[in-house]
Amino acid sequence: MLASELTRLQIDCLIIDASSGPRPGSRATLIHARSLERFDVLGIGDRAVAEGRRLDGLAVNVQGRPAAWLPFAEAGQVETAHPYVLALEQDRTEALLLASFEDEGPAVQWQTRLLSRVEHEDRVDCTVERPDGRVEVVSADWVVGCDGASGSVVLAASAGAAEGRKARETRETREPRAVVVVDTSISADLPADRIQLALSDQAFALFLPLPEAHRFRVVATLAAGAVNLGWDGASGWVVPGPDIAPALLAEVGQVLAAETGLPLVIDQADGLAVFRAWPRCVDRLRSGRCFLAGDSAHVHSPAAGQGLNTGLLDASNLAWKLAWVQRGLADESLLDSYHDERQPVALALLRTTDRAFDCLIDRRWPLARMRRLWLPGLARRFLARPRVRQALFRRLSQIGLAYRHSALARPSQPALVGAMTVMAQGRLSVRPGERLPHVVVVDPGSGAPLALHRRLVGAGFHLLVLDRRGDPGPIAASWAARLRQTAVGEVDVLALRPGEGADELFAVLQVESAAVLLVRPDHYLGYVSTRLSLPPLLAWVEQALPAPDLGVATEGGDRLA
Repeated sequence: MLASELTRLQIDCLIIDASSGPRPGSRATLIHARSLERFDVLGIGDRAVAEGRRLDGLAVNVQGRPAAWLPFAEAGQVETAHPYVLALEQDRTEALLLASFEDEGPAVQWQTRLLSRVEHEDRVDCTVERPDGRVEVVSADWVVGCDGASGSVVLAASAGAAEGRKARETRETREPRAVVVVDTSISADLPADRIQLALSDQAFALFLPLPEAHRFRVVATLAAGAVNLGWDGASGWVVPGPDIAPALLAEVGQVLAAETGLPLVIDQADGLAVFRAWPRCVDRLRSGRCFLAGDSAHVHSPAAGQGLNTGLLDASNLAWKLAWVQRGLADESLLDSYHDERQPVALALLRTTDRAFDCLIDRRWPLARMRRLWLPGLARRFLARPRVRQALFRRLSQIGLAYRHSALARPSQPALVGAMTVMAQGRLSVRPGERLPHVVVVDPGSGAPLALHRRLVGAGFHLLVLDRRGDPGPIAASWAARLRQTAVGEVDVLALRPGEGADELFAVLQVESAAVLLVRPDHYLGYVSTRLSLPPLLAWVEQALPAPDLGVATEGGDRLA
């Protein structure tokens, strides 16, 4: 994902991977709406949706009886062009991303390991081992560790903590709980258009339909001693599909059927994995010229499908900032905002999603009794409220994430902060640091309806100037010319007035008279105002995108980001 975003921004990069090639297998399978919006920008969104399976809701069963229903399509239809969860195996997702840049971008250098790195003031010297055993040094301007949760040279020497921060210590003192993951065909009457969550006093099980007919990903906890999985406390895909004994699969299916109350039979599995869920996050996502992203930076429970998507959005956040620094448009201090914006997201997931998962799998009798007696009624009551359904979808899909307290949303200059607050407070429905809302506008070329996110696909900032009083085109054009002389660089312009296919945009933003929005390359809002005034906008650019120190010589032209 990071290479795809960097290539789109015309930044050279190199991928090294110790594996011998793309890894087969489903692994992470759920793609949420916010990630699909980025896929649209990268040009692979339609292909991902075509190859995957849309899941339109979440059904909750308690003790084998229907308890609640969360309709994604209804809850998210005004929030995104993708009001659903997409089931797509990780190897197919990786293939789409590779195809998005391999013709013009970097080829992955397989069977190449990072042995060590030495960081200098203006570069990082990386010692790598090639497939034939040769050892050489590659110089790069920046290094990003995206190599998973098990630990690496980048992780061990970066971010101040190899172990990271444990979300909870109780797992060290209580009996470890194995989370079983199996991809299999299921003989049961389970709908293929929704996620099934089954709860009981002793069990937690998720049934996620896969793109192939009658295939499901099952994520479950089993009662202690119910099935002998041969688990030694480690995590990973411990049993490949062809080696799974039919008797073991049958036993897992029987236990799940008994504990969940669902009539099902499991057979023909592609693989069986056992995980010990240990959510954690490192203390720093940046250390000098090195960064961590995805599972190298934070690990989440496998049940909610948040880990993969959080890593994809890490990459989108970091890519444009690396590009602006690499081009010499902005100072390196811009890169600090990567940690400031993304680490709170990871920690919030640890506090909410991962802790909720802990409660759902906890078998101690008070919590088990509460799930059985109170959860069905509470779930039905809360999920009957449209606002609750909408809030849950926003959190699950990650479209509700915002960076309101980032330095890019709240520059340090008090006068500018005050001016921006006065110019937007109580007038517009959006604030700096929030995601650009989903709105349908008219495509000027075809006249067909088009999601605003799909219209703003240029590899840079986007300037939106809206005015109910007249044509904002001349003003927007002159402002864009001035912005191109600043750290913003190349900027796309969208100047609109009512009656030009943008009535929904004016309504969603609650524009009374006029509005100015400067949208970041990752589709988050930077500057927001209700005044058509250029000086405050330029002041925001100066504060949020500090100019580079021209007194420091750089030699980035012949090295890699």
